[in-house]
Amino acid sequence: MRLMTAASPRLQGTVTILVTDLVASTQLLSSLGDDRGEAVLRDNLRLMRTAVKEHGGHEVKSLGDGIMAAFSSAREAVDCAVAIRRRAADAEGSERLEVKMALHAGETTADEFDVYGTPVVIAARLCARAQPGEILVSDLLRHLVGSRGEYGFVSMGRADLKGIDDPILVWRIEDAIDPESHRGSRMMRLGVAIPGGFALILLMGAVLALATTDTASDGIGVSVGELVRVVDQRFGEEPNSHSYEPIISDGGNIVAFTSKASNLISADDNGVADVFVYNGSRIARVSVSSSGEEADRASSEPSISNGGDLVAFTSEASNLAVVFTDTNHVSDIYVHERPTGTTRRVSLGPASLEPNGDSFEPALSGDGTYIAYTSRASNLVGDDTNHNADVFLTEIATLSTIRVSHPLAGGVNDGGSAQPSISGDGRYVAFSSQATGLTTDIDENGQDDIFVFDRTTSSVELISTAVGGGAAHGRSSDPDISADGRYVVFVSEATDIVGGDDNDNTDVFLHDRTTGETILVSTAATGGGDHGSHAPDISADGSTLVFVSEASNLVAGDTKRSGFSAKDVFWFDVATTETTLVSRSRLGGANDASFEAAISPDGSFVAFTSKARNLVSDDTNRALDVFLFRIGATS
Repeated sequence: MRLMTAASPRLQGTVTILVTDLVASTQLLSSLGDDRGEAVLRDNLRLMRTAVKEHGGHEVKSLGDGIMAAFSSAREAVDCAVAIRRRAADAEGSERLEVKMALHAGETTADEFDVYGTPVVIAARLCARAQPGEILVSDLLRHLVGSRGEYGFVSMGRADLKGIDDPILVWRIEDAIDPESHRGSRMMRLGVAIPGGFALILLMGAVLALATTDTASDGIGVSVGELVRVVDQRFGEEPNSHSYEPIISDGGNIVAFTSKASNLISADDNGVADVFVYNGSRIARVSVSSSGEEADRASSEPSISNGGDLVAFTSEASNLAVVFTDTNHVSDIYVHERPTGTTRRVSLGPASLEPNGDSFEPALSGDGTYIAYTSRASNLVGDDTNHNADVFLTEIATLSTIRVSHPLAGGVNDGGSAQPSISGDGRYVAFSSQATGLTTDIDENGQDDIFVFDRTTSSVELISTAVGGGAAHGRSSDPDISADGRYVVFVSEATDIVGGDDNDNTDVFLHDRTTGETILVSTAATGGGDHGSHAPDISADGSTLVFVSEASNLVAGDTKRSGFSAKDVFWFDVATTETTLVSRSRLGGANDASFEAAISPDGSFVAFTSKARNLVSDDTNRALDVFLFRIGATS
């Protein structure tokens, strides 16, 4: 074990700890021989150490197959982890190793030999739970980094870690971008036909000035088979930062998304991420107050009604609430009415009491009458004493709120809940939870499971079940529910949800609540996916869905490498079980990661975020962009 010669004073006090681990390095040594294997391992460790040095970190010690480093800045630590992941993915040759990482922050002590403290233990335990290519962070670190729009944090639920008394809320950095590549480019108008019955639009290829309310002429006019990057030469420049988190209204008429760019509209001077809508001709910012005042802090996580008139979002701003002053200094849930320009805060307790904890992950019902969301507040409803994040359901008209993730009568809610998805009329809410007392089912896996709440009966149903009954033996997450509540798509690490699941990777499953049948979605003719699949989104009738995967064997001719840069978006037809690669260029696969897939309620459009530069011609801005596909009959 190689230690630093002396502990730096900067490693004492509040620091951020980064732990890295190279995956399958032992197998590499065995296959290449000691000399060559050791050389490859040294090259990979050198890559990590260079990144640590460049981002102001200090290597504490070598862990054999990885390193532990400490940073005085949480932001620099995350930037370093992202840089390591990207450089590892970009390395050439079959001898490249995948890396998994984890970060946590807190008070540490140091001597001449090592750094000690709970942050070190938590970071190491989280790294052990991470999958290849993943970066896991604690909830504390997520808040230290803040919502700057350059990283997307996906809730992984709470984790019980050995040696730590209380469960830790864990987040995965899902849509990290290269912090070193912020460049601009000249824009051109382009229309090119592509095969396969799809049409593609790069939504963020132009600067389009708008008023804050805009409902006229909604509709994105794209023909099947046409590839278009939407630009407007009148303004002469492209967005100056990243756009991500797309979601689509019915028929693809409206796309809502988050952007860090400050030049999409005039007078965007707040310097933080905002939520926008695109209606086929213009862009409008919706994360504003009812008087049109821009938010004084970041907004993100848009959700949209079927018709596109209502857009919900999360915001840390303190100046969006007009009727009830926002003084709680936490993130809240807002709903913006596009026809009127009105913005309302909907995450409120009885008598409009301000929540005493963060609220996030809004999910708006298709008809716009209900909204589900996650909150750490304990005062949104009475008798919320579990000290965990819960899922709540609010009727927008009355602001009446109930807790969705409630235990059985007399039971105890002993785990956190998150990731809500809501049916079209707000009757059903799917969510993930680590709690064991929500149903009568045997739940002894100690992991997050998928549940569905029925507002009419106030009952909770376990969805992620094993073939023989009870909770599946592995973590399940990312649920999405169809409009009528019949179908639930989700992700799971479990191998006992369906028979013959032996690929040892995270998979996407589709459950029919009427028949009780569950099918494996992320599979190929040759067997299960050879890498993990994530983040599914289902159409209103449950007939089609989209998901993200690093797998290279889901469709023929997919030659991408594994790792973050290999993430692609796939479209799945339930009736035919046909899988189609969506994130592709005219000439082949995307040359960088695509993720955050969303399908329109009617299944006609697919939106996603991508770092790829070859999906359309002349895409040289090296930033995250939002793309839109139109599904055709031949897909």
